[in-house]
Amino acid sequence: MHISELKSLEVNGLVSHNVLVDEFPVVVEYVLTNYSDSLLEILDTRKGLLKKSRWQT
Repeated sequence: MHISELKSLEVNGLVSHNVLVDEFPVVVEYVLTNYSDSLLEILDTRKGLLKKSRWQT
């Protein structure tokens, strides 16, 4: 993923980043936020509903 995409995700509250300065070389890690976790739950629910509706048609 390109750095500008990661920054956009961070600005929109979907990821946060941590800089690990104790590591060499310095490590930057990106993690999902609680907000993005809640969106994943919604998407999983929609995915389940879509699968269910496909079986019924």
